[in-house]
Amino acid sequence: MTNLRPVNRTTLLLAFAAVYIIWGSTYLAIRFADQTMPPLLMGGTRFIIAGVLLLLFALFRERARPTFAHWRSTFIVGAFLLLGGNGVVILAERIVPSSLAALLISITPLWMILVDWVRPHGVRPTLAAAFGVIIGFGGVALLLAPNIAHLPPLDAASFLLIPCAALSWAIGSVYARGAKLPSSVVLSNGMEMLAGGVLLTIAGSATGEWSQVHWEAISQASIIGWLFLI
Repeated sequence: MTNLRPVNRTTLLLAFAAVYIIWGSTYLAIRFADQTMPPLLMGGTRFIIAGVLLLLFALFRERARPTFAHWRSTFIVGAFLLLGGNGVVILAERIVPSSLAALLISITPLWMILVDWVRPHGVRPTLAAAFGVIIGFGGVALLLAPNIAHLPPLDAASFLLIPCAALSWAIGSVYARGAKLPSSVVLSNGMEMLAGGVLLTIAGSATGEWSQVHWEAISQASIIGWLFLI
């Protein structure tokens, strides 16, 4: 296991702020990028570019070297996290508002507890852990409750896609705990993004999204959202 350095309170608070602001705004950026870009190809190209940048950084700056076992594990993780998780969210957000998507995806910790419990040699959740997840989900619901009544009618299939995406993300996260991944966090993340991006691009190609690419119709808002996601 990698040795962890002590973290001071300020650094910890800044890390939490980064998660809330950067990760939370992802759903809004997806909404903008989705408006004039085919969803799966948008997600695929986003992750391929980001993954290549991280991979090059790790290879040249950290002198890290991936093995075949690392690639196999990162493709599995990328399939669950980015294809099944993020890819499904991208598709759903063409109909589901980003605020509701953020609420529905917040059940991921609950899925993680359940997946970790039912897997072989799983760990039974403590009452405190289950209670904490429920309280957290309730807090997000409370924040969004005033706007729920004003949402447009939703397609049931699209509405249910996001909890399925959260389940896929949970499975990938639990698998990653015991997977053979590079010791370099930068290299591991870069490989996962590249693998997931390739899978998303293959899925977009298989569903005919290249015929939906109209360069002249891509809006500035979509381009900014896509660049922000990278």
